Amino acid sequence: MQRDKFMLNSDSLHKQWLFRLAIIFPLVSSVYFILWLGAPYPWRFDAYGYSTFLEINKFSLGILALSPILGAFIVSAHRSIQTTKQIEVTERKNKVDIYFSERKFIIEQLGKIKSTNYGECINENNTYEKFINFNDYDSELIKESFDLIDSRVKEIYESYNYACKYIDENPDNNSTLEHLISKSNLSNIEVLIESVILYCEIKIDRNKFRINKIINDFFEKNDINNYEINLNNLLLEVSFEIAKLYYFLHGLFAIILLNKDIPKVLPHLPCLENIKPIRSHNGT
Repeated sequence: MQRDKFMLNSDSLHKQWLFRLAIIFPLVSSVYFILWLGAPYPWRFDAYGYSTFLEINKFSLGILALSPILGAFIVSAHRSIQTTKQIEVTERKNKVDIYFSERKFIIEQLGKIKSTNYGECINENNTYEKFINFNDYDSELIKESFDLIDSRVKEIYESYNYACKYIDENPDNNSTLEHLISKSNLSNIEVLIESVILYCEIKIDRNKFRINKIINDFFEKNDINNYEINLNNLLLEVSFEIAKLYYFLHGLFAIILLNKDIPKVLPHLPCLENIKPIRSHNGT
């Protein structure tokens, strides 16, 4: 604990115990040796006494000369510490300024999303804080949030692709439709899309969701003669809904991530852009 008192820090120089020691120790030591070495000699205030004083106190005066030299070293070291501290404070302030500047810009841009394909942004601050955290004077992405969005996007993509593949491999089997719907989670795509939108703090207009209505309409038609055409139209409509989700998410995260690469944090999002409905086997 006592050693810590003699460690330099960024406080004022006159508060530094090491600086006090560098000044006081040579001064006290020099006075001590002057008195001790000069004790056998009588004090004379003339040229001879002055000459004798200098002769016998070379060592004492040498110690005294160390005081400004040691002080200068400590002043230099203290200045370096203060400079480093000032740089750290400036960098911290710059990080804070950059963070709040970015946050203000992002929230302002989110506020402009008054109307999306799904509804309005409920609270821009909540949306921002879902995906970005302020940590150690810097902003960092909340990986868990992006992973959740990406996992649901992946599930949507795989469900649609499974449906396309299943239909392509069973083009004439009307009886497999219910199996297709259950196995591919095609009817669950709407639920997945809704969960993504709600997680992004978007107030949902439920009239914007059409996938399950499209599926129900397809079952109600039950047109055996035009089964393949209607099935392709069904997937075409579903692909349009998925495309809406892609453009919504891409626009939202282009704002939140600024100049960061979206595919790095949402690797499955570009897959939605490439979704295409299957072609019918009769060429239509």
